[in-house]
Amino acid sequence: MPAISFTRITRSTDTLLPKLIQLLRTSFGDNLVRGTSQLKQVIDTQPNHYFISVNYNGKIVGVVVYWYLMKQFHFIEHIAISPEFRGEKIGQQVIEHLFKTIGGLWILEVEPTEDEVHHRLRKWYYRNGFSIIDKNYKQPSYSFGGQSIPLWIMATQPLSNKVLSTFISVLKHNVYEAHYSLNRF
Repeated sequence: MPAISFTRITRSTDTLLPKLIQLLRTSFGDNLVRGTSQLKQVIDTQPNHYFISVNYNGKIVGVVVYWYLMKQFHFIEHIAISPEFRGEKIGQQVIEHLFKTIGGLWILEVEPTEDEVHHRLRKWYYRNGFSIIDKNYKQPSYSFGGQSIPLWIMATQPLSNKVLSTFISVLKHNVYEAHYSLNRF
């Protein structure tokens, strides 16, 4: 397995940021990624937001974006590996690193579509310790008044309905709604 390293981006002026944003947009499309100005504002002002470059042999090969939302609760907003490095187990190393060094409960959103790409992605998350805990979730838009998107929530451990409801409320407020005043693009 290749050795990887991580670089946290803490300033919107970081020279690595444009390449990482492009990787996110290529991997997820525009409506599943924050607008550039909103993302830069979040990077500059939110200490619980982690925007991480994944590096291999001095080259950017991926990006992981996550939030520390509540005690021992973390939300993976995005994880993307460059197409030419997929299959190299880099994504698996990223997940293992997060679990080992940070610990706690990890939650993420996945698309419920049944095409082969999304089916394989969910299987990959299953193999890396996640399981589906909610199939009725709607991801808020990154911009006020935008369309919500039906997604599923996966987590590293089961949650009671009460805990899940609390987490979703915190997630929606801190990750989405609190940033509606920022520009979309």
